[in-house]
Amino acid sequence: MGERGTATGNPGKLGGGAVESRKPPKDIGKELSKIRSGISELQEMQGEILEGQALMIDDIREMSENRERNRGEMERELNELMESRTRQMRALDAIEWELGRREGKLPILRCGDGGECK
Repeated sequence: MGERGTATGNPGKLGGGAVESRKPPKDIGKELSKIRSGISELQEMQGEILEGQALMIDDIREMSENRERNRGEMERELNELMESRTRQMRALDAIEWELGRREGKLPILRCGDGGECK
């Protein structure tokens, strides 16, 4: 292992390298004020971002609820249409049966009692 480096430098050794000395700003209060101002701006921006994200989440939730509601309504409408079609087919079968009976002909059945169509 190498020797420990010193603050004056011992490049290439453990802990080595020159240490830069930084002079503090002439007006440290002014610099701190700039930093605080920057932090405040960042916090304000972060608040706006969080508010925007909350609104987006609400919008997505509302769209999802609307989609589910619309899906339920569409399923109900489809079921009503299918029931209506079944009633119409049965009525048509009954009319054809009656006409065929009156004419002495065997009617062509479209749908049986179980709903299966032939």
